Amino acid sequence: MEDKNIEYKYDISTKDNSFKREIVAFLNTKGGEIHLGVTDDGQIDKEQILKKRKEWEQTISNWLVDSFSPSVLDFITIYPNSFPFIIKILEGNSKPYCYKTKDNFDFNNIYIRFSSRTVKASAEQIKKMLLQDITTKYDDSPALFKNLTFKYVEEKFEKENIDFNKNALSLINRDGVYTKTALFLSDQNPLITKFAVYQSTENKIFLDRQNLDGSMIKQIDDLLYLCDLNNQTKTQIFSQAKREEIRDYPVSSLREIILNCFCHRDYSTDQDIRVEFYSNRIEVYSPGSFPFNLTLDEAKKGWSYKRNVSICNVLYKLKFIENYASGIRRVFDDYKGFKKQPEFFIEPSFVKVILYNRNFDFNFDQIENSLVKEPLINNDLQAINNNKKLKKEQRLEMILDLLSKQPNISYNDLTSFLNVTKSTIQRDISKLKDKGLIDNLGDTRTNEWVVNKSK
Repeated sequence: MEDKNIEYKYDISTKDNSFKREIVAFLNTKGGEIHLGVTDDGQIDKEQILKKRKEWEQTISNWLVDSFSPSVLDFITIYPNSFPFIIKILEGNSKPYCYKTKDNFDFNNIYIRFSSRTVKASAEQIKKMLLQDITTKYDDSPALFKNLTFKYVEEKFEKENIDFNKNALSLINRDGVYTKTALFLSDQNPLITKFAVYQSTENKIFLDRQNLDGSMIKQIDDLLYLCDLNNQTKTQIFSQAKREEIRDYPVSSLREIILNCFCHRDYSTDQDIRVEFYSNRIEVYSPGSFPFNLTLDEAKKGWSYKRNVSICNVLYKLKFIENYASGIRRVFDDYKGFKKQPEFFIEPSFVKVILYNRNFDFNFDQIENSLVKEPLINNDLQAINNNKKLKKEQRLEMILDLLSKQPNISYNDLTSFLNVTKSTIQRDISKLKDKGLIDNLGDTRTNEWVVNKSK
């Protein structure tokens, strides 16, 4: 009797592709069998089978070599000497499958089984097959490692009072073999995350550089800690009674971009996640493009496709992520009203995200870049070139920036750096105070400058 796993055919038609559709449909669903030499009412015609089986076997064998994409040879077995003639088809592991048109893959030739019928796959069904295929390849495929340990992640689960069940977390497949999810969560994880802090807007002088290793969860914890450590807080004065502390980067946005890397990166490549701090921005690089041609506009509207389902599940259980698909939209919300908006560069092999420093004076940066001066080396201030005299307005802007970047800077350092007399610096400081642009929260022995950029 015909059902969703068995299809009866009396003969093979070579005039159209109807028989190929049946094969494709089983490959794209749960597998099944095609019984040849069977009438519509289920009767087996042995004479028909004896007469046609060599022809059928030759035709199907030729098709299996070059008529389907991807290759189907490992999933189809022919039983020509049985009654009925049986073609057994296993569920494929590289969906979606199609029969070729002019030797090419054709999305119009993708079919699935629905109940006992063969129907054309919809665009959404094709997307789901693509998602399941990639997940199987990079997320739940065998890791080929036997001696994995999970000390860090087990302690993390215990701290959160969550049961660390390897089977439930898809760390072990049906054959009892560790998956790649297990490898990435293990203490033996071969992937690293690269972290760097540069002194200026250019990648010339390192202030810090680290390669984070170990379990993916350890790398996330370490990376979030380092990002928080380098996410400075500045005090802005809006009035005598109102002061507001503003982080260079919105904490939630920075966290979202970091976790997106681990959730959605392409784990089939050995490229590293990279996080780089500059004085005016953060650049975050994630291997692999957005999954399934997802666009930035779609992501901002809340659309999301999980490339690594098992990894996302672990991160969700540990409360690193939520299941609301609204993260990128919230990143742009955090930057509302700020002139430098987040930037996303979506390329075939990577995604690059830039978040801009909300406390960085981009107008002053243009003035500063026009001056001839040596860079800061080992945190020692170098004097402005003697041949380049600053206008008073430029000097005042420079003082504001120095006080903002180094709140404890001394008068002597200012005079040395700007190559002017101490009395000049004292007059400039008094002028900035009178305008309400700066305030000194220190005592008679120490300085603690606060710059009011809202003035």
